[in-house]
Amino acid sequence: MKTEIKASDLRVWNYIMIKTSNDKGIYQVQNIGGYKRIFKSKEDEELYNDIEKALKSKKIAEWHDEMLFGICGGARTGERIIESKLKGIPITEEWLLKCGFKYMDVWLHDEGMLFVWQKDNFSIAEHKGLYYYSFTSSDNYSYLIGVGIEYIHELQNLYYSLTKTELECH
Repeated sequence: MKTEIKASDLRVWNYIMIKTSNDKGIYQVQNIGGYKRIFKSKEDEELYNDIEKALKSKKIAEWHDEMLFGICGGARTGERIIESKLKGIPITEEWLLKCGFKYMDVWLHDEGMLFVWQKDNFSIAEHKGLYYYSFTSSDNYSYLIGVGIEYIHELQNLYYSLTKTELECH
């Protein structure tokens, strides 16, 4: 299971969580933009902000920039969070139901069982904890397409890419 979300993986209205021990909330990305400079240490930040000190010490300040995400949901609405503080919401049966999917079938496969979920004409199949876009061809063979996804924001993005409709979850 991946632990990091990359900024390029998120779109506005994706559902996410925040990596803090006491925050179990579910949020949506409200906007994407801007960067925050993250320094390796307090000394690096001081060097960056004081050119004379940096020249005297002959040290180079170390930092990286992280994309900022505006979020909405509860008391955190309007906050801007850096990408390294975001985490995905694992796809579960509960979340599939919230997003309007219905459990449809079990397919037997050489590698084991596939559990098929459907919303309108969009189907996904779960295999060993990963979810794949699935379809049945006119000759009645079933196929799984793409790489396995694990998180709700990935499912939202796949759904939107194939249907041009936002996947709403209630």
